[in-house]
Amino acid sequence: MINPCAIALSKVPLNFKQARITLGADEYYVIGNNPDYPNLETFGAIVPRKTIQGQLILRFYPFDRIGFIH
Repeated sequence: MINPCAIALSKVPLNFKQARITLGADEYYVIGNNPDYPNLETFGAIVPRKTIQGQLILRFYPFDRIGFIH
């Protein structure tokens, strides 16, 4: 669920349960892009900011700000 609307993911089993996740100030929840991953409990991961390398080039959320980052 996102804000609190259900997300339609056809490959996620109907009985899948995800515990509520609370992130710290310098943590990000990273979601994998493979819905066929056999262990859905590890579909996403909490990642500390200091371990993230790279540059943001495309923002998907919030929806009113979708687009390329310059």
